[in-house]
Amino acid sequence: MKLFGIIIIFLATTSCYNTSLLKSKVVFETLKTNKSPQHFEKILIVGFGHSATRLFFDKLNVILRKDFVTHKIETQKHFLGSDSVLINTNFKKLLDTAKYDAVLLIIPKSNIIATETYDDFGFFQHREIMMDQKLKLTLLKKDSLKVPLWQASMKLDIKFTKESDYIKISDSIMHKLKINFIIQ
Repeated sequence: MKLFGIIIIFLATTSCYNTSLLKSKVVFETLKTNKSPQHFEKILIVGFGHSATRLFFDKLNVILRKDFVTHKIETQKHFLGSDSVLINTNFKKLLDTAKYDAVLLIIPKSNIIATETYDDFGFFQHREIMMDQKLKLTLLKKDSLKVPLWQASMKLDIKFTKESDYIKISDSIMHKLKINFIIQ
């Protein structure tokens, strides 16, 4: 009888779907490089999209802001929503009124695919939300807003609530900006 109980416990704990085994991935592809050194003091970080994109944008911006500060660059974040008419109107107003040297656009290129999974261990339940999305990052200088200084696409497959994934994304962005002479 004792052996039967051990077998049941073993089967119950090994047959659960373990979300901790899901690996986060961040894949960058540089679309436009920059070869001339730049110096920026203030960058607007601008995003748009639906509510899930806003949650991602807000969480990423907290980490990005800290990383930019270490390079003596002040940031200001603006999320413009999902209505294309309002996005264009508000973006033009923002460009006319804000004080900045450059604009970093974070543009969704696909819908967010969110997958929610649960690990059930008796009374305790662990929930994980995986986010899959493609984004385009475009850096524009204030004096040439029509011509991107730098561009990259980013394919994310991350744990939506895991701070270390946002740190990994921010580190990747900062690395790309550094090798493209945007930050020192």
